[in-house]
Amino acid sequence: MDALVRTVGIDVTVNGSDRPYAAPVVPDLGADTARHALRTTNPLCLLHGSP
Repeated sequence: MDALVRTVGIDVTVNGSDRPYAAPVVPDLGADTARHALRTTNPLCLLHGSP
């Protein structure tokens, strides 16, 4: 995840899981804001368009 964020940027990266086949993994990027972007802000932009 770190390499992906460094390559394409945090604004276009989303975090998902393979549930029910595998447990979700929360990436440790060292900041609550990064986790919020990956799990909340960016998926909303993906599904509903940019704010």
